[in-house]
Amino acid sequence: MLDVMKLGLQIDSSSADPRANRDKATAVEGASGQASTPLGKPTAPEISLWALLKEVVNQAKGSDLVTGYSFVYVWLANQFGHFMIGFAGTILCGWFVSLFCPNALITGSFRYRLTNAVSIGFLWFLVWIAKEIFIDLLGGLRSLRFAKAQREAARRDDPPLSSVPTPWYKISTEDLREISAALRAHWRARRWLHGGVDGEADEEAWLIHDIVRDSKVDGWFYLAGVLTAIAMYAAPGLAPNIGWPWLVPITTFIVVLAASLPISRDWLWEKVAFDKAALPFVGRFALNSRPYQQDARRIAIDFAIGKLANVKHLIIIGPPKSGRTTTAIALGVEALLRSGDSIVVYTTWFKLLDGVAEEMHFAGQRPERQGPPGDRIVFPPERAKLLIVDDVGAEGAGRRPFVTADAFSAELQRNEALRVKFENKRVVWVIGDNPEKAQNWAKALRTAYGHRQIEVIAPGETLGYAERRRTTRPAA
Repeated sequence: MLDVMKLGLQIDSSSADPRANRDKATAVEGASGQASTPLGKPTAPEISLWALLKEVVNQAKGSDLVTGYSFVYVWLANQFGHFMIGFAGTILCGWFVSLFCPNALITGSFRYRLTNAVSIGFLWFLVWIAKEIFIDLLGGLRSLRFAKAQREAARRDDPPLSSVPTPWYKISTEDLREISAALRAHWRARRWLHGGVDGEADEEAWLIHDIVRDSKVDGWFYLAGVLTAIAMYAAPGLAPNIGWPWLVPITTFIVVLAASLPISRDWLWEKVAFDKAALPFVGRFALNSRPYQQDARRIAIDFAIGKLANVKHLIIIGPPKSGRTTTAIALGVEALLRSGDSIVVYTTWFKLLDGVAEEMHFAGQRPERQGPPGDRIVFPPERAKLLIVDDVGAEGAGRRPFVTADAFSAELQRNEALRVKFENKRVVWVIGDNPEKAQNWAKALRTAYGHRQIEVIAPGETLGYAERRRTTRPAA
């Protein structure tokens, strides 16, 4: 069996060490000898809020059942739903209270009614904050815990764990401890991650940080709805003489909407980036149980976020259902979340060939690439800093590849218009082939571009792992 089956081997004729040429500035060594990486809030590129809103409108308009829903549209609809849960829920709870105690919100004194309205809204808000913590946040932490257990089982060559979800209401001491640690880490003004096995703690901490960040923005929109509802109850007492008490809740709504814009900025830009990258779906690398090798995971992450300055090509290779595309897209998501100015584009080998043919047909005058859904414009491959090329060597009938390594090499050498699309950027090649043939694909890239340093990972359960495991055992 070839050395490439070590899943993380750097195909470099000048070095056998997969980390020999890695950028030494990517980690700070602590006193204990473990790497320390600063973890900060991912931020949007330095663009104006007005420019961002224009992008949001471009991505959100026209989203429907026919043209499809963009990531921006789904996020906006989700947050509007959180606002309405806070707003309508507070009003509904007030109605029920008024049925049994009319003085509470209708006929009592203003101060009494306002106190009751605030109490009702606050209790309703706490219910949904509990839901965010004990269902959403805890669910993410449990998923991360299971993915880690799967990887550790594979490293020990143990049988894979069966996926048996824990009911949300069964909260253990370990769950509470992880929730507390996640919240403390998120709220620290300055955080440093110490160690982890080969940087694996770094990817996990980024995920936990984003899970808490997601719950926090959800909580804000719950609160915005609650405040607007309380303003409706308070309006008659706050403006008894102006004749326009409806101005109070409307003003409150405008204020909380304005406050939501800076809170939503990073999230909106991320969703715009997902849409313009033409990602078919999104996923997080830390939740992937594959690849399970520590070196392979570190190589993949460092390549995605641009830490491997001398490496321009990453080959993700394996048979069908080995997790190649899932791994590649998760790396694209990490690149977008960790680097605000990164441009990621997802495409396929056959789309690129078709695009080159169109350019030749239109003599270089082809309009900017359009992408699904509808007529929303996505980034062309030429603008990508990280380009994900899927379905290279995809298998057809009889498990024969549509494109072999030799045909791939020949196409790159004779098709200059295609070859230049992969220059001056990082490229993830998602190849459907036997990992033992990775050297052939790396040779094709080295011949076309002259890069001696090419990384290879095979995320599937190779080395006979799947074949030897016919039974599963429940998660501990």
